[in-house]
Amino acid sequence: MRAITLCCGVLTVLAGCATTGPTDETGARLPDGVTLLESTQDRCSGIVHVNEGPRGSDEVVLRPGENASFRVSDERIEWVCIGESSTSDDDIDCPDDTSYVRITRPSAGEQFLLECYG
Repeated sequence: MRAITLCCGVLTVLAGCATTGPTDETGARLPDGVTLLESTQDRCSGIVHVNEGPRGSDEVVLRPGENASFRVSDERIEWVCIGESSTSDDDIDCPDDTSYVRITRPSAGEQFLLECYG
């Protein structure tokens, strides 16, 4: 019985390590050493769709309660809010030194936070 308990404990620790690494499943973790350069809040009642990369190669889709961070090659970040009855688009010009963007969406409400990191 002790061997099973010990084995379960080791597996639990290993599983915990896997979920806290730099590639955590929420996609919201940033690399060590980046600095917040700018942040802004916006609103979207539906899905936030960010298209990064050539021809939609890196699509980021966020529903309420979801978060993501991603590497960017351009300071202009454009997104589309896809609602039930309408679609709107917006953008932000991050500072020149921006290399990562993080979007945080609370599970309730329409607001989301967009942060530029360098």
